[in-house]
Amino acid sequence: MKKTHNFLFSCLILSMILFFSSCVGEKAPDAESTGESNVSPDVPEYYEYTIIRSDTCSSEVLDASKALKAAIEEAAGTIVKMGTDYEGLTKKTDKEILVGNTGRDESKPYLELGGKSFVIDYSTTRIVITGGSGESVSEAVRYFIENYIDAETGEITMSSGEKYEYIYSYPRLVVGGNDLEGYNLVLGVDINSEILNGFVKKVEKTYGYRIMTGETESEKSIIVKTDASLGENKYKNYVSGGKIYLTAADENGAAVAFSKFADMIPSSAESGEKIELDIAYEGTLPPSILIDIDNLSTAVKYFIVETDKDALDYKVGDTMHFDIGLYCGDELRSCPLFKWSINCEGGEQTSGVAAGGSGKISLEATMKNPGFVNVIVHPCLADGSEIGGVDYCSAGAAAGFSEINTIGVEPEDFDEFWKKQLERLDDVAPSASSIELVNTGRDDYDTYNVKINCLGDPSFTGETYSAIMVSVPKGAPLKSLKLYVKYMGAGVRSTETHLSYKNDSICISVNGHSVESYMGSEYYSNLYSTTLKNYPKPTSASQDPSEIYYSYMVMRDLQAIRWAKEYFGERGEDLWNGIDLDIEGTSEGGFQALFTAALDKDVTSCIAHVPAICDQQRITVGRKGGYGPSDPQLLYYDCCFFARRITCPTTIRVSLGDNTCPPSGITAMYHELKCEKKITYIQNMLHTTPVKENKVRAQYTLTE
Repeated sequence: MKKTHNFLFSCLILSMILFFSSCVGEKAPDAESTGESNVSPDVPEYYEYTIIRSDTCSSEVLDASKALKAAIEEAAGTIVKMGTDYEGLTKKTDKEILVGNTGRDESKPYLELGGKSFVIDYSTTRIVITGGSGESVSEAVRYFIENYIDAETGEITMSSGEKYEYIYSYPRLVVGGNDLEGYNLVLGVDINSEILNGFVKKVEKTYGYRIMTGETESEKSIIVKTDASLGENKYKNYVSGGKIYLTAADENGAAVAFSKFADMIPSSAESGEKIELDIAYEGTLPPSILIDIDNLSTAVKYFIVETDKDALDYKVGDTMHFDIGLYCGDELRSCPLFKWSINCEGGEQTSGVAAGGSGKISLEATMKNPGFVNVIVHPCLADGSEIGGVDYCSAGAAAGFSEINTIGVEPEDFDEFWKKQLERLDDVAPSASSIELVNTGRDDYDTYNVKINCLGDPSFTGETYSAIMVSVPKGAPLKSLKLYVKYMGAGVRSTETHLSYKNDSICISVNGHSVESYMGSEYYSNLYSTTLKNYPKPTSASQDPSEIYYSYMVMRDLQAIRWAKEYFGERGEDLWNGIDLDIEGTSEGGFQALFTAALDKDVTSCIAHVPAICDQQRITVGRKGGYGPSDPQLLYYDCCFFARRITCPTTIRVSLGDNTCPPSGITAMYHELKCEKKITYIQNMLHTTPVKENKVRAQYTLTE
């Protein structure tokens, strides 16, 4: 069988050789006679260097290689080949950029490069870009792109024979006069494994060495133990004879003492910096905080957050300090563990676990770019599961507040686009197709369910009207009432859920969708999971921005106001005072309020709480994404560009802990407002979480 296989294979190869030989023997048409170039227009142009990485590289090195390829291709306008050092797959050439530790000879001198150090070496025809870790390789690639790639041509500007080295010297951690390198950890009590591992990893990552755990004391030991002589609820940390002691009267206290020591150690420091800590302190654990919050159920459970500066006053590079306490009612309480995470926009993301016996945790963050940091803390049981019934901590602060500007580029035809959209709406008169009086039990108001003729795409709900609910104070004199319009947040629900009642205003709740009211939760849930699922996102990458779903939401919102001004104006019921037109909305409703204020110049005031669709392109610079897509069509609906066109007084509310409509996008939008404006940032608040009883939150307000 083997001989037959080889014979057939040889025949096949021979026939292919003969075929191609005959083709080569035929004379190709002469370029001059045909008037065409011999170069095929389909042949791609390749960059002179190939990017090479290890066949077994880390994800950081792979991502860095991709980033380098993308940067060169964008600048040079050519294709960059990328492969691995496994020569069976990638052809070896003299013109290569070696990323990370490859098998090429040029990489070998740097295999022992340590930690955060990196090298860029152009000593031969190959360029070496490598570092002591995946993180440092990424930093080296970033440095190479910024300093040695011409942004206009993609050419390499590094001179042949040139070498750049960044040699990182790990910071020194000195505790009570003793350098912590070489110390071991002796545990006389049980320490939660996540807390222990978090401490060990922090020291290793930041200071470059690993603290081992053992049972034998030495002159270089960190000793965690109980000391009955301290008295109940007492703890004491100190240094004696080179040894570091973390002690308390009982095991719980000793765990707290260890956690306090671990929390004192900075998780970041400059190259070569000397960090000196004085851990000689003692204290008392108040009996009240030894009551586990999981055993309490009668009062509101929440966190209080304090920062060492106003949360908007930090500069890029400042260390932000967060002191966070867990409360039940107005009493500080404990829990077995705190799980925490820190997310710096465009920068580092860290997480860990700390003992919760003291009821308090202190965290630090540093921003490398203008933006916001988000700090999250969850109270947990000893097994790491979250304790229910507690409003967890989601705090934040800004670095370089005034520099948090719009990333997206406004379309050149933005005004022309909206002029045409409004002209489309002008073709449909704002007349009601139905007005139904509704019994709400409010005897002092007339309440109406109204459908208004409007443009739309019937493929979503089968209807194209603007759905509103209206409340009107009974017996109001002519021309005595304001118009107050409230837009609904994301999702699908009945219109009356957002209807207000004010004795000085005609109140209107506007539904973003063409849907019936009073249909029951199952009806709205079904729409949201079927035809209106993912409605904010364009249906395709090529969809006309004038036909995406938000286009018709804008139409419905504007048509509702057009109808109200006519119906309650001089030519109608004449109840509107003809002046005051106040609009308000939250989240997607805030987005609707902002574009309505920009497009309808009769609006006299706008309030937008945590508005959505603000600077959606911010994700391209590492800022946090949120509600709504970032598709190019959405540039025509981005609130940053509407904000430039708002003339009425505008009030914005922002949640510093908001991960749905993050504060960076809203801040960029706020900076675009040229009208009278006011913005309030609320600390430790989620997207639309109301302020609970007994919950203390810091607020920061700016008025211009």
